[in-house]
Amino acid sequence: MDRRQRKTRESIFKAFIFLLSKKNFNNITVGEIIKIADVGRATFYSHFETKDYLLKDLCSELFDHIFYTETDNNAEHFNIFSCDANDFVFLHLFKHIKKNDNNICKLLSSKNNQLFLEYFKSGVKKLVVMHLGEFKKKKATDCP
Repeated sequence: MDRRQRKTRESIFKAFIFLLSKKNFNNITVGEIIKIADVGRATFYSHFETKDYLLKDLCSELFDHIFYTETDNNAEHFNIFSCDANDFVFLHLFKHIKKNDNNICKLLSSKNNQLFLEYFKSGVKKLVVMHLGEFKKKKATDCP
């Protein structure tokens, strides 16, 4: 995806997040999104098939990095990924929540929180299941 496409996509996401903080998902129209994002209808549909796909992609953008990043060369993640392998995933998750990246806290506590909480809970559950064996191997004395 080139820079122009990324900027357009980002503009649509920002408009959508803004609208989600103000009203229910079912009451948001594509017309409102494109007006705030300042893009044409054809441009919107070249990026997203429907408003539902926009929501799905937004959830992926927000949470997939947090839940599925095993390594990252980004300097801001250096300290997290140098931690105990069993703990870094959860530290990474809490770091993004604390920073409120992409308004995660606002979305999780908005009128539409069920939509985001389901995606979020699903990701956390997969993380726990994936790392459960590693946690069981630790002795109780190893935990703080």
